[in-house]
Amino acid sequence: MLITRRDLMKNLALAAFGVGTIARFGWALELDSQDDDYVILYDTYAIALYMDGTLGPKTGIIRVDDILENQPLIYPFWHGHSGKTHEFQLTPDHYSQLKGLQKIHIETTSVDGHTHWLFIDPKDPKWRVPGALPVKVPIP
Repeated sequence: MLITRRDLMKNLALAAFGVGTIARFGWALELDSQDDDYVILYDTYAIALYMDGTLGPKTGIIRVDDILENQPLIYPFWHGHSGKTHEFQLTPDHYSQLKGLQKIHIETTSVDGHTHWLFIDPKDPKWRVPGALPVKVPIP
């Protein structure tokens, strides 16, 4: 079986970060994704929720570098009203929860008399940014 250059590069990157992989027939299985000292994180989308709780659009990329910097950051939400955009903030407490592989829910700022909710799920691969590489993140 031939392996594509992209698959080869992906497996080399995973191996470099200490993540064991089995690459065969076009799929990869991640092993040892965390231990007592670190967790593996990827750049991940924040996902908006509509008022009825159903999934809305992607509303920002939460970069592992931002989690590592551990400083409060304000992100724009996917829409606003009358020229003012809803925003949401991530704090060191949120980053700690993400390092613990917890799905978090965040409320946006109020615009035009209402707010919205969104979530960030560091565990579910369907919310990962395509092509995002695994990053070892120390657990405090």
